[in-house]
Amino acid sequence: MTPLRYATARILCSIGITYKSKRLGDATQETHLLREAEEALGYLCWQEVENIDDLSSEYWTIREYKNDLIQKNKRLSDLESQLQSKQMERQGILAEVGQKSLSIREERAKAVQVAEKLSQERDICITEAKRLRHLFEGQQTKLKVLLQTPEGKTSTEAETVRTKLADIRQQFEEKKVERQRIAEEISVLDHRISEMDQKISSVSSGAQDEASGTTTLVGNINREASSLRAEIGQIEKRISLLYMKIGNHLSRYSNSDKECEKASRAAGSLARKVIALRDSILLNNKLIEHIGR
Repeated sequence: MTPLRYATARILCSIGITYKSKRLGDATQETHLLREAEEALGYLCWQEVENIDDLSSEYWTIREYKNDLIQKNKRLSDLESQLQSKQMERQGILAEVGQKSLSIREERAKAVQVAEKLSQERDICITEAKRLRHLFEGQQTKLKVLLQTPEGKTSTEAETVRTKLADIRQQFEEKKVERQRIAEEISVLDHRISEMDQKISSVSSGAQDEASGTTTLVGNINREASSLRAEIGQIEKRISLLYMKIGNHLSRYSNSDKECEKASRAAGSLARKVIALRDSILLNNKLIEHIGR
């Protein structure tokens, strides 16, 4: 607000036109802008205030903070490099485990397929053996009935049944041998599959232990990095407050103090704009006080 606008607003107030809400909003907005402008002025001019006694403490404190920031940012950069390296290392470990276990898994899958096929053959063999047993029992019963009569003992049919029984017995014995062979093959495959499971588990367990160690390091790095970021944020806030304090002092005394005026030159016309903004806030507050009476 300029003096002319202030005078106009006072005249309007005298006839009941106050715009109180607008005045309050303007004062709040200008106060916020003033803080930003003072901070910007301090940021642009802080390196020029070393020889100003009233700002010497702020100057050297900023220097100290900036040195601290350099160290902390360097450490943060190192941590981020370590973090990237460890994450790549962990990915490499897991990829290597995948390659190592892939061939074993493929071999295991083939062994399982063969074992399943053999299990099907065994089931067919058992089913056929049951059928032969049932057929044998039927023919055995038939022969028993035939032998109960004198003519049956020497009949051609009885001899045929005997031959058939011998043939069935031979087939049954062959199925028994086949079933035993299949069972032994399945047992060997089961043992191989078990060994491969142990190898896969061993490879995975070793990789998990190694990856777990890397994960722990990554967690430690992340915690330290988070702590550093928080510390850096706090330091930057303190520096901002010091910039604001320097900007406030320069804008107040640049018209009356040669050193302040000289230091303010680094910001061009910003010091004059800060002064004008502060005067506007004072006029707005004055007007608000007048309206509130």
